Amino acid sequence: HSEAQVAVVENNEALQKYFQIWDSLPELKLIVVWSDKLPENIPHSRKSAVILFSELIKSGKANFNESSLLMRASQIKPGSCCTLVYTSGTTGNPKGVMLSHDNYSWTSECVNRTVEGKFGEERIVSYLPLSHVAAQNLDIIGCIALGAEISFAGPNALSGALVETLQDVRPTIFFGVPRVWEKIEEKLRSVGAQNGFIKQAIGNWAKGQGVEGTFKEINEQSIPVSFKIAKKLIFNNVKKALGLDQTKFFLYGAAPLSVQTRLYFASLNIFLINGYGMSECSGPQNFSDPRNLEAFNEFTMKSAGVKLDGTDIRIDSPDAEGNGEICYRGRNRFMG
Repeated sequence: HSEAQVAVVENNEALQKYFQIWDSLPELKLIVVWSDKLPENIPHSRKSAVILFSELIKSGKANFNESSLLMRASQIKPGSCCTLVYTSGTTGNPKGVMLSHDNYSWTSECVNRTVEGKFGEERIVSYLPLSHVAAQNLDIIGCIALGAEISFAGPNALSGALVETLQDVRPTIFFGVPRVWEKIEEKLRSVGAQNGFIKQAIGNWAKGQGVEGTFKEINEQSIPVSFKIAKKLIFNNVKKALGLDQTKFFLYGAAPLSVQTRLYFASLNIFLINGYGMSECSGPQNFSDPRNLEAFNEFTMKSAGVKLDGTDIRIDSPDAEGNGEICYRGRNRFMG
């Protein structure tokens, strides 16, 4: 569908899948294998069209031509298509979303303003598939725009090794899909259940101070002394154990997250900012910035927040309960 001329595959197992369908891909000229040695059973007619990633790098260095590079760069316009992102397929067959350079650069600037990123000072951990719009926007475009340091987690990140990477990197901005936050919650609750009576009592007391104190802290209101004590004794240690003690903005998106989980983390002085959007709007359309809230409660914990500055959003043809089609426009909206 994308008429791609080059495919990059992880290993020989993935390469074999392409051999089965290559005859139906007339545009495909080259396959680059990332990790393994090349197999011996490459069909003779395909041998020159399959190379290792290391060979690609050597070829690039040997054939580098600055004038050609500058010529190609000069042909790129803000309205040119930057990437094709394929949707998840939850509402039908995946669709190829054409996102322009302007779509991505403009949206990244909006996100950077929202999280108040400081150029050259931020650290981000990348662990989501880079073929998805969230990782492309935050891990690639966002890091370039912020001059941020990015660390790539290992292949076992979503199998439990992510916390080790977070402890090593100590990111300043962290985006987690709902399942990541749910697994962290499960782990914390499990650890808490194994504590003795006194530790459990102290932990429960601290969490009782957390929601109200976190709200007041974010909104620069007077903070109770009890919250300050709980933060020093409990909250800071929990964040340090997770590798999130230097994180300023905790983000989630891509799917809903329960009110209970959001309130649980708020009770630990971690406010999870909901980002709502689609591939078709370059990732985010709304953010539940806690500074826009009057209180932390069940209603606000369900909210996807307010629209990005410079965009419009409306509910078209709402029914008696206010439900209708969500429509939006702005420079984040895709091409075509």
